Formats: sequence, structure tokens, C-alpha cells
Amino acid sequence: MFDEQYFLCFEDCDFGLRIGRSGFRAFFVKEASLIHFEGQSASANPRSRLYTVDAYVRYIRKNFTFLHGVMYKTCFFFLVFGWLVGRFLRLKRDEVPILLQILKCFIPYWLGGPPELPERD
Repeated sequence: MFDEQYFLCFEDCDFGLRIGRSGFRAFFVKEASLIHFEGQSASANPRSRLYTVDAYVRYIRKNFTFLHGVMYKTCFFFLVFGWLVGRFLRLKRDEVPILLQILKCFIPYWLGGPPELPERD
């Protein structure tokens, strides 16, 4: 059901997109409830942002056209750049090397970027 290529994020987005493309419809059940402890699996790991970007790039590559990918990756690049600037200005420089590694993911391999996404720990 869930694609095992996703490590931490986007497996639910991918699953929902595949359901919709298969012709099924989603619906809302107002009696249902869910408790989501946001960030509990990733909050202690500074590399969680790297895992999020890894999953995002995989999701875009798998499900969208090249032009969609360019648009989405450009927007996400600026989001990551904002994370980097925010961490630098707040003097939380422990994440700066990781965020710089993430930014390299957005450089096409034919311009010197990595041919593959970074390895997960």
C-alpha cells in the first residue's frame, strides 16, 4: 500500500494521490478522530529536515512532470533557504551544514549537483 521509498514523510500524500488516480474517491467522516503528535518522530533528529526534503524530491520525481517539478522544487528551495537563513540568524548553527547539504539536492546533476539524493542514516 505505502511506497517504501519514502522514509519519513510524503508516503501518505503519495498514497492519496495514487488512490485518486485509480478512480476512487476520498470522503470525510466527521465522527472519526485522530491524535497526531506533531514532530514526535523527527523533533530530536536535526537531520529530519534532510529526510523531509528527500521524501519531497522523491514524491515530485515520481508523480509529476518535469515542468511541475521545476516549479515545486523552486518553491521548496526558497523554503529551505529560509530555514537556513533563520537558523543562521538565530545562531543555531548546528543545522547549517545539513541545510547546506539539502540545498545541494536542488542543483541539477548536470550543473554539478549530486546524481543521487543523500544517503539516510
